[in-house]
Amino acid sequence: MTGAVGSKLLIVETDEPFRRLISDRLRLEGYKVHEACQESEAHRMLLRKDLDVVLLGFTGDKQLALGLLRAIKETQPLVEVILLRSSEDHSLAASIQGMKLGAFDELLIPLDMETLVRRIQEACGRKGQRESAARQTNRTRGVMIEGNEGQMARIKVLLVDDEMELLQALSERLELRGFEVAVANCGEKALAILEGAEPDLMVLDLKMPGIDGMGVLRSTRQTCPKIQVIILTGHGSEKDREMAMRLGAFDYLQKPADIGELVSILKRAAALES
Repeated sequence: MTGAVGSKLLIVETDEPFRRLISDRLRLEGYKVHEACQESEAHRMLLRKDLDVVLLGFTGDKQLALGLLRAIKETQPLVEVILLRSSEDHSLAASIQGMKLGAFDELLIPLDMETLVRRIQEACGRKGQRESAARQTNRTRGVMIEGNEGQMARIKVLLVDDEMELLQALSERLELRGFEVAVANCGEKALAILEGAEPDLMVLDLKMPGIDGMGVLRSTRQTCPKIQVIILTGHGSEKDREMAMRLGAFDYLQKPADIGELVSILKRAAALES
């Protein structure tokens, strides 16, 4: 990637005027900019948005910022992170730790906007190169399970959710980790897919228009009992959890789910299915 147009940024900064100043400038440069003022908001963005670069404010609680940096690298490992540190902050230990955790660069506040734009362009370029390399590697290796005759095959996952942004982001992250992914944005489409080629696993939302998640789960367990179903919902209750597990769900997760935890569960479910 050589230009800025279409690149997706997240600015995580508690100082609202400063955050808005950067955001307005970068939008003029052609970036798609999202903003978060708190760690919890940033975590939600990481699950819902497929990002290229994160600008991470490094002026307050350093350990909190470092924790968020770790979460970014675990959730979207190819995203590049640029730390923004005050020029009046002369403690370097946290900065060094940030670079060890995978930060692309650190810039000092007050910012030179031309330098910021240039470094974002370079970060986007590196992210694009790493993403292409990862996809090429996963096309040849993939996440594999052993079949009945000792042959190896990629794990096939069907994602079912009515939130299109979540479907896109989650499918891309799973594909980068070597899974073969199909998507359905409603229960009816999910059941139609099952009538053709069966996936190994299903990641299923509960609250959807039409046939809801419980309906899809019941039907799947009746017609395709070998498919392991993982519930991933933002609206479920303890009663929903109990019902889903009673109907045969493999596991039950609340949104936003940690991508590492989800991948681990998918691999365990695939091992059981095989």
